[in-house]
Amino acid sequence: MRIAICISLTLASILAGGPGYAADPQQSPAAKKDRSQQVVCKEDTYVGSHIPQRVCKTREEWDEAAKASQQLLDRERDLQKDPSILPGNHGG
Repeated sequence: MRIAICISLTLASILAGGPGYAADPQQSPAAKKDRSQQVVCKEDTYVGSHIPQRVCKTREEWDEAAKASQQLLDRERDLQKDPSILPGNHGG
């Protein structure tokens, strides 16, 4: 009998959206559908440290960071090929 009551209470709690099962109140329904606004956490170890840190950003922020890093690498590669493209350097 006790088991049946415990199961009933557990199921009622789940169906009613009890603690631990409720949706995030800060996240709107539109944000749930928008993949770019989903938060993704990654472990990252910074130069000079052996301790990884957890970094959380939206997918859009991760994509922007990756794009900025790629642009920086592309610029450095281009400078290695042709240093005359530096601002103020007129090929002399």
